[in-house]
Formats: sequence, C-alpha cells, structure tokens
Amino acid sequence: MPRLDGYMGRMFEQIVEQAFYRLQARLHLPIVHEWGRWEGKDRNGKSLEMDIAAALTDGRVLSGAVKWNTRPLDRKWHFHHLEMVDRLASSGVKWAHAANASDAPLLYVAAGGFAKEFEDAARASRQHVYLWTLADLYKPAARANRATR
Repeated sequence: MPRLDGYMGRMFEQIVEQAFYRLQARLHLPIVHEWGRWEGKDRNGKSLEMDIAAALTDGRVLSGAVKWNTRPLDRKWHFHHLEMVDRLASSGVKWAHAANASDAPLLYVAAGGFAKEFEDAARASRQHVYLWTLADLYKPAARANRATR
C-alpha cells in the first residue's frame, strides 16, 4: 500500500502513451516517431526526470509530464517542466533544444486534473498544449477533447 502511488505513477505513464496512440487520429494529434522519457542529470549534476520526450515525425519534440495526483495541479508544475527543458537544453541535450521551441507541443496528463491557473499558464506559453485528465483518456469518442488547443 505505501508504494502504490509510486507504482501507479509509472503505470500511468504507460497508460498515457497507449492513449496517445489510440487518440492520435481522432484528436488530430501530432504523429510520434519515437515515444520516450528521459532521466539523468543536467550540467550541474542536478537530477531531473522528463515523463514525456517524444520525437515527432515533423522534427518537433513533444514534451510533458504525467502525474498520478488527487488534487488539481497548480501552475508551478508547468513552470517546473519548462525549467527542466531549459536546463537540459543548456546542458547540451539536443532534443531539449527542439522541445524548447515555441512551436513544440506540450502534453500534460494529471489524473486529478488541473487548476485554472495551470491551464492559463500552459496555454499562454505555447501554441499547442494538450491537457488531459484520467477521465479524458477514457471518454466516449463522441465527446470533444475540452483541453486541446
């Protein structure tokens, strides 16, 4: 029981990857060349973890975070993600430069949803932002994705 959230976090990342491919055509999502995640250290030796680091067929990089949470995420999580991408790009990680571009899409998935301040900050920072909750991953095909821009 004490390790359930840690276990579910990793499993949830796998669920999100499967859902992305399943929803790709219906939601007109970008086509993924290679889905991945990244763990390592920046040039200062500080650890970081990127839940989503996916090379797209058009040369862009989709990055983002997957959170197994119970409360809506506040905007600090969005800024934390962007700061990690900056740190990686500054450390010479090639794909992070592409993930840092203004046209690079972001995908955030939070089981417990997002605070309005998170949604506003994320949408203001990039042209293509996908915000999914656990419910969005399993809603019927007839319902539109409310948080895609």
